[in-house]
Amino acid sequence: MTSRRTSRAARAPPPPRPRRARRARPAGRRGGLPEATGLGGALLGAFFGAALALAVARPGATSDASAEVPAPAATPSPPDTRAAVVTARVLDGAGTPVVGAAVACVPPDGLAGTWSQARTDARGRALLHLAAGAGPVRVLAWSGHGAGAAGPVDLAPGEVAEVDLTLDRLAAPGALRVRALAGDPPAPVQGPLQYRLGEAFGMALFTEGARTFQRAPSPLAPLALWGEGLAPVCVAVEVPPGGAAEVTLRLDRAATLAGRVRGGAAPRGGRVAAALALGPWGPVWLGSAEVDADGRFALAGLRPGAEHRVGFAVPGHLPFDVTAVPDAPLEVTPPGGPGLEVLVDEAEGAPVAGAKVTLRLRAPRPWWPDLPPATTDAGGRAAWAGGAEVELVEVEAAGFRPAAVGVDGGRCRVTLERRAARTRVQGVVVDGAGRPLPGVAVHARAWDGTPPVGGATDGLGFFSVDAPVGGALELSLERPGAPRVVRHVEVASDETVNLGRLTLASGVRVRGRVEGALAAQADHVRAAGPGGEVERAAVTDVATFDLGWLAPGRWTLTAGVRRPSGQLGFHRREVVLEGEAAEVVLRLDHADDDP
Repeated sequence: MTSRRTSRAARAPPPPRPRRARRARPAGRRGGLPEATGLGGALLGAFFGAALALAVARPGATSDASAEVPAPAATPSPPDTRAAVVTARVLDGAGTPVVGAAVACVPPDGLAGTWSQARTDARGRALLHLAAGAGPVRVLAWSGHGAGAAGPVDLAPGEVAEVDLTLDRLAAPGALRVRALAGDPPAPVQGPLQYRLGEAFGMALFTEGARTFQRAPSPLAPLALWGEGLAPVCVAVEVPPGGAAEVTLRLDRAATLAGRVRGGAAPRGGRVAAALALGPWGPVWLGSAEVDADGRFALAGLRPGAEHRVGFAVPGHLPFDVTAVPDAPLEVTPPGGPGLEVLVDEAEGAPVAGAKVTLRLRAPRPWWPDLPPATTDAGGRAAWAGGAEVELVEVEAAGFRPAAVGVDGGRCRVTLERRAARTRVQGVVVDGAGRPLPGVAVHARAWDGTPPVGGATDGLGFFSVDAPVGGALELSLERPGAPRVVRHVEVASDETVNLGRLTLASGVRVRGRVEGALAAQADHVRAAGPGGEVERAAVTDVATFDLGWLAPGRWTLTAGVRRPSGQLGFHRREVVLEGEAAEVVLRLDHADDDP
């Protein structure tokens, strides 16, 4: 192996010496973006990958025997197909490396030629490979810190150039006018089209075949456009910061990819999805379809002749993907291998059957459909074949608390805890100034028919009551000199319900009497408060009532009259409660028929 490397190195040309390109400084502002040239170019094609493969195609040195034969004088030199490399370092105005900045190499006259893009790493550096003979390119960089430019940099085949860029002004969004044509002969598209503009997805209505996007990313706007029955088009448009650009796109009729999943004894079904790469900006997800019981599927809306990433999620297998073009039927076999085995049991060691097991992948890809959850068998086991990396296993089962565990290896065990039938509802009662209130009476009434539970707050104002899981609880807090506070609590699980701080502010003590011709028939008094609270009090034999402490504000008091027929009549009166106490007189000379 060592001698082979030495021999190959002896035949290869010496590596090019890296050189640093001077940073371009347009007139008028240091480090700003150069002026836009034209309306902005569009890049069609190059849908997969920003990096082009490095190819070495130089003739080797001749041996002594072959040296005796003179070479023809007119032998042409083979073309140099080595890629050029640009290493860019991106800094902000303070000289700090910028992480995650977008860096692009484009020709000086727009995007109609060779281009490449990458994002900076933790050191603020990005590496870009360009096709051989790329010639002069401009290097653009932008992020939330601002934008910058360098170049043009004249690149020879196989050359390595270093570029520094400083982001010293914000890349203000511009306007992008897109015109869409379809058909033969092409005519303006009228109707909705789906789009991806930068990081934003959406659906836009095209009127007379055109649509303007007011906040297009500058200086480079990646755009994908597709519609019902129309193949996607992916372009990159140069948009001057704060300015405008225009591009006309033609959408061809969409293609369909049909195929079959061959799984042998594996269960059938699942989902399949397809994505079309938008250069180095990432893939555009186009859609998904079901895999039927025979393992067959059909994906529509694809671009004819272009490579797509097709992802599969079928039962019993971890997700996997393949590269395909919609020109021929596709047959795939799910990868085998050890995959992942999950064992679910309870604390005593008994297996849990029928548990729902969901996998979260460590590095999910945009074109992978969601993996269908599995169900454990009688032995508490669920297994998948394939080599995708799983990060988290989530398990749910009736009567147990859900659990999630990380995965390190091809096997993991999840132990579930049984749910309790009852749990605790707790809180702290304070006054208007936030001081704890001891001795507050606490009454809890559940709606499952169990007797009410009573208690009182301790010296720190803390209370805790027992409650059944899966129902509602009515909690009543009372103390002399304060309005009663009622809380309705939903107890969804056996986790402790913490209500936090509950305030009992000082109230108005409300008493009264009923007068008038029907006073002797008065049955009760009902008070409805400004916050929706309701209090009731019985009318005594001497026609008096005591509503206790009510919150200050406007209340509606209703006196109910028991009629001889057994039906109730009512009389209402609004009062404003303030101060420490209030005496209310309700005069009942007649009674209305409704409250």
